[in-house]
Amino acid sequence: MLIVRDNRPERLDELTRTLERIVLQGAREMLLQALEAEVELYLERHRHERDARGHALVVRNGRARRRKIFLGHGSVEIAAPRVDDRRLSEDGRRRRFTSRILPPYARRATTLIDALPLLYLRALSDGGRSLALAGDVAGDLEPALAERIGEAWRAACRRFASSDLSRRDDLYLRPGGIHLRHRSDRQHLLVVIGIGTGGEEELIAAGAGEPDSVDCWSRLLRRLRDRGLQPPAAAVGDPSLGFWAAARGIWPETEPSRFPSERLTWLRDRLPPSLRPQLDEALAAERRRQQARDSALLAGWKTGQSHRPPAGSDWE
Repeated sequence: MLIVRDNRPERLDELTRTLERIVLQGAREMLLQALEAEVELYLERHRHERDARGHALVVRNGRARRRKIFLGHGSVEIAAPRVDDRRLSEDGRRRRFTSRILPPYARRATTLIDALPLLYLRALSDGGRSLALAGDVAGDLEPALAERIGEAWRAACRRFASSDLSRRDDLYLRPGGIHLRHRSDRQHLLVVIGIGTGGEEELIAAGAGEPDSVDCWSRLLRRLRDRGLQPPAAAVGDPSLGFWAAARGIWPETEPSRFPSERLTWLRDRLPPSLRPQLDEALAAERRRQQARDSALLAGWKTGQSHRPPAGSDWE
């Protein structure tokens, strides 16, 4: 589903894994919101039904046991909400609530669940304005439920787009360009990931646009600034992205990070194939050294000993 734009092989896998992890968690939240919307609609429709003592016959009943659901190329654990339906059918049997989104014991994705990772990124890119469940994505969901799910997702997107970033204390930012593929759909998205002082990763911005476009990146970064994000100490990413020219105009104090392994990778692409194995060994050794230094820098930021990359380090 995700094709990440990055011209450095040693960083590509890391960025792809980070994005896949973030997207899976976002899709999980969307699935939970959809399940909650389905339960709420069911409860509303039967709220008037009472027993002889006036007690509701259809009520919530906690959550089901956690189970693993496959989404795209990964999986998440879900504890679906349960409903206690005490109504009886004409033949005297207990009625039962059955989710159309996540049927009992299902492990493999329905059409809606399969599309969640793509819907998540699309929704964040435009604030959920174009988000709607239609056609094969909606599957056999009734229109009222599809609309309620869409509204729940749009509300979550609005909260994301307007969230306050003034208290964030990111170690550095990680911009990236994504080519989305889902069936016949093709779309380019720009993303910005914030890396906290504890190494935690969080998607803080996403927007439609061309990765090479300075104007597209400028619009995205201005929205981050308007949400209160302080100028980051450093940023790490593909040097060919339009992010860098945009960042110079909005955050001139932000340093573009340059790692020695980037220069080695640039050299590798220009060597004869017979010489590349030797350089691959050097790249592997350099990555191990770089990871050790990154860990030391992270430890310094965690303890408050430093708030910017030290002079002369690979972060400059």
